[in-house]
Amino acid sequence: MMRGMSDTQTNPQDMIEAGLTQFCQRHFAAQPEALKRLTGGANMEIWAFDCAGQNLILRRHPGGIAPEDGQAGLSLNHEATIVHHAFEGGVRAPQVIGRLQEEDNLGTGFVMARADGEALPNWPLLNGMIPSLAHVRPCPRPRPCLRPLPHPCPHTYAQPPCTSPTSRP
Repeated sequence: MMRGMSDTQTNPQDMIEAGLTQFCQRHFAAQPEALKRLTGGANMEIWAFDCAGQNLILRRHPGGIAPEDGQAGLSLNHEATIVHHAFEGGVRAPQVIGRLQEEDNLGTGFVMARADGEALPNWPLLNGMIPSLAHVRPCPRPRPCLRPLPHPCPHTYAQPPCTSPTSRP
């Protein structure tokens, strides 16, 4: 059980709503509404909610517990920093609203703007948004060849490297 959680508050949705109430009061002086758990894969929790007229997403580790160092790739704090810098640099990315704080009792995570729809990696390719890759032949070597691929948003790669990887929005 997470710090500050009572025995009667064992429903995960109730716990998330209580923590988001803290977060939303701090950022918007408003209450979260329409909280809904979305599919987040095996290693992430994603919750959709509305607050102060904004559609938002909470991203956090399952149960709010971050993996130990070296057990996972990018931390959620680093992910939030990268998304923030991408948004600020003009890349089509969600705006990061803020990171969870200890008093939210939700563990490690962050809240960002939400766009309606689903993120399906194959959808842009299958629907012609990315030029056909039919001309790319499999590499005959045991390891795949590295080739530049067409990208729908080339200015994504034109962003200068972040000079402060731990800076926070």
